[in-house]
This record gives sequence, C-alpha cells and structure tokens, in this order.
Amino acid sequence: MATINTGLNEKGIRGIFNQAHAEVQKAVLYPRVTTHLKSSSDSEKYKWLGMAPSPRVFGATRIPKDLRSESYSVVNEKYEATMAVDRDEIDDAQLNLIPGRIRELAQRAELHKDFLLATLYSVGSVAGNLAYDGQVFWSNAHEWVTSDGTSQDNTTTTNPTTANAPTVAECKAAVSLGITQMWGFVDDEGKPLLPPSSSIRVVVPANMYFNMKEAVDPTAQDTTKLFGGLGVSVVLFPMLTAVDSTQDERFYLIRSGSSVNSVIWQDRMPTEFGSFTAKNDREAFNTETYLYGIRARYRMAYGRWTEAVRHIFT
Repeated sequence: MATINTGLNEKGIRGIFNQAHAEVQKAVLYPRVTTHLKSSSDSEKYKWLGMAPSPRVFGATRIPKDLRSESYSVVNEKYEATMAVDRDEIDDAQLNLIPGRIRELAQRAELHKDFLLATLYSVGSVAGNLAYDGQVFWSNAHEWVTSDGTSQDNTTTTNPTTANAPTVAECKAAVSLGITQMWGFVDDEGKPLLPPSSSIRVVVPANMYFNMKEAVDPTAQDTTKLFGGLGVSVVLFPMLTAVDSTQDERFYLIRSGSSVNSVIWQDRMPTEFGSFTAKNDREAFNTETYLYGIRARYRMAYGRWTEAVRHIFT
C-alpha cells in the first residue's frame, strides 16, 4: 500500500500558522489603538501615567517633579486554545480541512485581543473598571481639573431621531461634539494635552458605519466636510456588538500619538504554536489523536482616559 504524503508535518503546519497569524495582524484593530508594552514579570506596576513636566525658566536650581502618587498594577493573564484532530483525517489526506483549521486557530488568537479591547470599551463605565485615577474609565469626574476647577468628562451624548440609526447630519454633530470635548482636555498641570492635528479614529459598530463614513471621510468630494485635514478617520469594529448588543448606539473617538494610548497591551509572552503527535507523545500515540494549540500571556488594560471619548446616542 502506498504511503500518502500529506505535507502536514510539524514544520509545514507551523508555517501555515505563522503565515495566517501575520496576515490577520494587519486586519485587527488593537495594534493601531493600543500602546504595546513588553512585560518581564507576572505583573507590572505603572506610576508614570501622569504627564511629564513642562519647561520652566532655569532659576537657582532645578525643581524636579516627582512621579504622581497614583499607581496602577496590571497582572498578566495566560490564554490557550487547543484543537484535537483524529489521525485518520490526516492519513486520509484531508488537506483542505486541517490547514484551514490551523489558519482559523491563528485568526482566533488575534481576534481574541480585539475581543478584549471591545470588552474594555463596553464595560468602561461599570463599577470596578477603573482608570489609574480611581474613577471608572468612562467618567465625568476624572481628577485632572480644568482652569475653572471642574473635573473632566470623557463621555458625550446626543439625542438623534433613532438611537441605533443616526443620520449623516447627526453623526457629524456627534463627532464634532466629541472632538471638541477631547481638544479641551488638560493635563495635571492644567495645560492642553496634544495639538489638534493628533490622529483620531472614530470606532463604530457595523450599523453606524456607512452614515458615519459619509459624515467624516475627508477624502469624499464634498466641500461641506468638517474633518478634512484633522486626521480623523472611521474604523469599522464589528466586535463591539459581538460583546454587547447595546453598543449599536455608541461610538468611540480614539486618539493616538500620545506616549500612552487609551488602552495598554501588556505583552508578557507572544503567541506560540505547538503540537503533540503520535511521534512525540504517548497519549497521542495511544488515542490516535493529534493536538494542536496556542499559548500566550498578555493583558489588555486601561491606559490614559484623556485619549478617548465615548459617545452614546440616547
């Protein structure tokens, strides 16, 4: 009986996984809106989320500014996903099935980080989901106060005709309100944070995408566009409603360009792929079941609340 060479050896399968993993990384949202921080321990403690000091006239001596008193600890999580494949499927040369499942495993690994990101956006106003200043992430009581002594608010609302189907004009008004709110944020010294040219992404669920795109897209041939030249773009993020159906009435303005973005991707150990087959594992040999899986250690956590505004259509 002839032996069928399926090509599904360890090296070949790992290559399929790595290629698919690299491809999906270009499509997911989280690398574009998070700050990637390497971790070297089971947890990391951040005391540097306050702003750096502004320059001053050099007097008799320097006046150093201590790190702010707040601290923020982020504990890494360990994640895994494993699938079992009957040896007969490989022996029967079902090539279209196994590589496809390996590619799907790679896609799931990256989409999981988008899932965690969408979850942080969704629960950011729920008790216990705190920014480093001790307030819930989406809050009207953040502690860096404005020039008139009031707390700052990274939430906005408007009242469209239909909450989950705002018109183009209603989208435009809501984005304008949110951007104006963001431009008004000041740091812990009462000074404006970043110049208006900072890139802002309007992160929307699927039901809002087309009207928001028409309202915001600076490339459209329409002189009435308000946002051309401001670095504002619309990003479709279907994961929002996958984690919470009420997200169809919300969108998020996410600014990038700061040293710390609104969400931190704390990376302890990147995704690694492994397998057990009959050649290298007793259980696989006895059960004629091959195992393919991934393992990673990381955590998505809130960063600076000043880099994001949540808008709700009520």
